[in-house]
Amino acid sequence: MKTDEEVRAQVIDVLKRKGYAVEIVGSGSGVPKSSRLSLSQPGERSKMGVVKVTTSGRISFPHKDGKWTPLHKMDCVLYAHDQGDGKIRVQMFSREVIEKAFDTLRTALSARNMGHIPHWLAPFHEQGERFIGSGFGDKAEWTVDIDPGAASVPSPASSLSEAIEQAKGIIANALGRNSREIDLTVSFRS
Repeated sequence: MKTDEEVRAQVIDVLKRKGYAVEIVGSGSGVPKSSRLSLSQPGERSKMGVVKVTTSGRISFPHKDGKWTPLHKMDCVLYAHDQGDGKIRVQMFSREVIEKAFDTLRTALSARNMGHIPHWLAPFHEQGERFIGSGFGDKAEWTVDIDPGAASVPSPASSLSEAIEQAKGIIANALGRNSREIDLTVSFRS
């Protein structure tokens, strides 16, 4: 297993390879180094992201004064699951996706007089009342699997649209452009 700081450094590397300019914006007083980031791409407004590192697959946000902290100040969550042996899954989620998942869990736990306990959720589906709201992984804006033992090729796409997005990302990185500036057309020969 890598240290959380090493995992966050890999998240920053993934972001840079995806064309983001990355600025570390918060640390100290309970905020882990490199866990709050300002992200920008050419032609887009910058957004704030929080990096959540996990070895179990679950992440948590404290609920204070009616808000998930620090989620309420962020635009996105960068989920980094250290799976061991150098394998790390990095996913970007919008704040809204994560808030909805945690709100769903909070509502379910509060109905059982358990709203005061810590809330932990994972992008993969988990059974049980403590994990209602899990299984949001299909709502990721993108997913990158880091596997140092594998050849450096993108993971296989699960759909044509995902394959096109991967191809656009590869072309954008090679040209130093934003993938949103690239259009691809796919045609089939008979």
